[in-house]
Amino acid sequence: MRILIREAREAAGITQGELASKLGISRSYLTQLELGRRKLTSERQLDIARALDVDAASLVDFEAPSQVEEDELIEAFRRLSPERRQGWLDLARTIHADHHRK
Repeated sequence: MRILIREAREAAGITQGELASKLGISRSYLTQLELGRRKLTSERQLDIARALDVDAASLVDFEAPSQVEEDELIEAFRRLSPERRQGWLDLARTIHADHHRK
């Protein structure tokens, strides 16, 4: 799941500070929500959607991994030996190719 608050906020032409103020939260907390480092509750999601005048469902992409998940995956990959990295790359390319053939 990927959080799309930042994209919606930027499309609305609103700064983090402005949105945080509208929501009654700190800019730091909003940053953590935008990065997926804090849990986005349904209530908070609705508040943000109202503040940005967007549909609440548009703030979340359930198909995409979160930034935290991507960061963890990259860090784990970097810790692998070169041989294991190549093995994982080969596997990922095979899975990707198989997925696009279907």
